[in-house]
Amino acid sequence: MLQGCGCEVLTAASGALALAALDQHPKIAHLLTDVQMPGMDGYELARKAMKARPHLSVVIMSAVDRGRTDFPFIQKPFSLLQLESIFGCEAS
Repeated sequence: MLQGCGCEVLTAASGALALAALDQHPKIAHLLTDVQMPGMDGYELARKAMKARPHLSVVIMSAVDRGRTDFPFIQKPFSLLQLESIFGCEAS
């Protein structure tokens, strides 16, 4: 979906790998993370990412969690229109 919005997408299999990608790619502007991940949950990843990159746009997603932080939250399943509104993009 994000690629359809014109975003270049990098994926990470864990929170630790996501933090490493942020270090390696300074142009990353957005972080979309699930709550449930191996090693650390999405909330911990979001906090650590924001500490390292205060201007990073972070969105938390989950099918079961209802969002419990100050981060923007999107409930799965979500539509392309919902994703576009959060990231300010339009599918091509």
